[in-house]
Amino acid sequence: MRKYRLLVFVVLPILILTVMNATASNRTALVIGNGAYQSTPLRNPVNDAGDMANVLFESGFKVILKINASQREMETAMRAFGKALRKGGIGLFYYAGHGLQLNGTNYLIPVDAQIETESDVKYEAVDAGRILGKMEDAGNNLNIVILDACRNNPFARSFRSSTAGLARMDAPTGSLVAYATAPGKMAADGDGRNGIYSKHLIRNIRTPGLTIEQVLKNVRVAVAAETSNKQVPWESSSLMGNFYFNANGQESVQPAASIVISEGLKAEREQLEQEKRELGKIKSEMAEQQKLEQERKQIEAEKQKLLNSAKVASINPVDKEPAIAARKGQYVKYKNNIVYDRKNDLEWFAGPDEYMKGYKAKSWVQNLTMDGGGWRMPSNSELKGLYNELGGKGFTSLFDTSARFVWSSVIDGVNFYSSIYTDNGGYACRAFAVRSRK
Repeated sequence: MRKYRLLVFVVLPILILTVMNATASNRTALVIGNGAYQSTPLRNPVNDAGDMANVLFESGFKVILKINASQREMETAMRAFGKALRKGGIGLFYYAGHGLQLNGTNYLIPVDAQIETESDVKYEAVDAGRILGKMEDAGNNLNIVILDACRNNPFARSFRSSTAGLARMDAPTGSLVAYATAPGKMAADGDGRNGIYSKHLIRNIRTPGLTIEQVLKNVRVAVAAETSNKQVPWESSSLMGNFYFNANGQESVQPAASIVISEGLKAEREQLEQEKRELGKIKSEMAEQQKLEQERKQIEAEKQKLLNSAKVASINPVDKEPAIAARKGQYVKYKNNIVYDRKNDLEWFAGPDEYMKGYKAKSWVQNLTMDGGGWRMPSNSELKGLYNELGGKGFTSLFDTSARFVWSSVIDGVNFYSSIYTDNGGYACRAFAVRSRK
């Protein structure tokens, strides 16, 4: 997929010079390259900006370099650049990245711009006129602006109307405007490290002894030849003298470390370090919180396990299977005097070996807490199931009792010798308690 880009030189002189050149001490450049856009990333701007910073440094410029800058970073760098220009000399601004025009105004697009409609542009982008204003306010000798922007509008689909490229910028007296191709035409990015236009521009800037017009003419010839005349660079000039990138015929090469970044970089780095420290603190606190949460869950699990064990022991104590005292038929008697009916899955416990009134028997059963509780008065049918194996007369012999009558849950007395169930009224019977193992 082709991307299309535009390069614009704007030279705004304060004085008309016969030979427009300056020493390294009074040449300052701000270079910005934006390519890491979220929705429409560009491959070349970062390379173009870095290579342009190097060639400008070789030409005697003190270079301020910003890569993938946000709106705030771009505006901060422009303010710092404007202050530096107040010392005099030549100022040069270079931008590579997305750019667009809206209602005749050119805008530079930061990497964090959130543009959905035309109304977002002036709030999310940076007006190209901002840098021109900073340069004019500085009142220095000579200013150059280079806008290397994508020719196609990445947000055109959401705009009511769209115009290709940037707005045409006529060259005022003593200045020069250069485009990567003629206005209204498309310029290819190229498949290499740099765009086709930027590649030849950087190469010719390094050539010593050339005026800026000679540099641009050589670039135009090379680009037209490489693209079979599909892309022909174009410029408008009103220079009154000559400007040289390398007027003395020598290339000034210095260590790359001499390329500086914005004056606000130190503060930005300190802020970044502070954010890193805060992030580390947050991570440490989160790790400690997770550790404590894990320990809490482990303690809760152990606590619940103990509670469950205690609950099982109290609700269903027979799971412990106490010591057996005797067995007979379907019955098992334990040493705690509980008799278990295996056939009906019932546990029995005989009350005092004496007769008592019905209300007293009921109260005794209700207050019985032996072996975990859960006892109740038996029904008539449950009592009938206690007949022994000798003709159904009396209890199983595992009960140590001489009683003949037992109270049921309906306060009826059950005579185990005559198998007669009657309302005994004022008669007294024995108290038995029963519970189920289920």
